[in-house]
Amino acid sequence: MKTLILFSFICFACTKIEYIIEQPMKTTMVNDSINVKVTKPAIDTVKPVKPAKYVLHDIDGNVYDSIVIGLQTWMTENLKTTKFNDGTPLIDASIDSVWQNTRQAAYGTDGYNVFYNFPAVYTDGWTDNKLCPVGWHVSTDSDWMLLEASLGVPDSELNTFGSQGTIVAYWLEQSGFKARLEGMRTSTGEYIGGGHSAFWWCGMVAMDQLIHYNGSPVDRDISLFLGSIDRRAVEDNEGLSVRCVKN
Repeated sequence: MKTLILFSFICFACTKIEYIIEQPMKTTMVNDSINVKVTKPAIDTVKPVKPAKYVLHDIDGNVYDSIVIGLQTWMTENLKTTKFNDGTPLIDASIDSVWQNTRQAAYGTDGYNVFYNFPAVYTDGWTDNKLCPVGWHVSTDSDWMLLEASLGVPDSELNTFGSQGTIVAYWLEQSGFKARLEGMRTSTGEYIGGGHSAFWWCGMVAMDQLIHYNGSPVDRDISLFLGSIDRRAVEDNEGLSVRCVKN
């Protein structure tokens, strides 16, 4: 009986060793001390490596995540840089008197959020001026229209000014877009709307539309009190947030 049990154990051990050796291994090392050959896995057993998460840096070293919505890739938070992507600094107009009097590219901060005037977004009339990291651009009117369409805003509303959609604000705030309700900065330097509203520059629109609004720049803004997204004309010395879109 003891002989039979010992023989069975030896057979089981041999089978186990043979099974282990024949299985694909993750290493190509050979252990000479026991002279066991370890083989590479067959190509069809190798799982593809998951791409690393895309991380975006601005010129100041701030780090941003991104989200794909439809055919677009958006930052998931507002821009915070204080320089153009070539290293040229913006004017720090955090002091109210500076903000009120500058017409050059400037930013202002309340200590937590960064707001830009229109010259910081488009320095030469309607030409994108490298505010976003290389390979990205300030979200345009057309970018916002594509986003709005993907969120169910009717085609009949996309080209109009005023309120669009009904639940867009809530989606932008609750989804991976992470709409930061940072409010805005008025032309006098006052910070308003924080905690319930957000305002973004959306740059260039068709000139025939601007004629009806005295050539004013255009934004997108949301309020959780209303639920819609607004497209409106704004003053170029107001301070709004910026979202960047991948080229």
